[in-house]
Amino acid sequence: MSNQYKFGDRVPSDVLCKRLLELSAAATKGPRSMEMEREFTMRIPAELDRDADLVLSAAARRIEELESCKVATLEQTTCEWTSCTPEDDYSDTWEGSCGVTWTFIEDGPKENRVNFCPRCGGGVVIPANEAVTE
Repeated sequence: MSNQYKFGDRVPSDVLCKRLLELSAAATKGPRSMEMEREFTMRIPAELDRDADLVLSAAARRIEELESCKVATLEQTTCEWTSCTPEDDYSDTWEGSCGVTWTFIEDGPKENRVNFCPRCGGGVVIPANEAVTE
């Protein structure tokens, strides 16, 4: 390993993964093994792609970031848009399941080629029972 990385977020994920596997192998040898002592030492200056504490914390942060992105992506895959009720007299106004309200000058989201919600980024879905505004 090296001192070539100056910031933890610059260490490539494949380098972190390789190091995690090495640390895992060393940990399975037992707490008093030479390999365990060698692999879990901390150096000065710190080696961001080698020192166990730095590699483990960087990997944990990346996993948390990926999980939060995955959850956000799953939550925002679609956004159901419905036309506001006719008695409101806003037949060209639509509401999305994320809370967005959008008014069209003419027609509705389909006719205006609205494919993604401007608020949540989810794909716009119009229920089959929704009347087409004209």
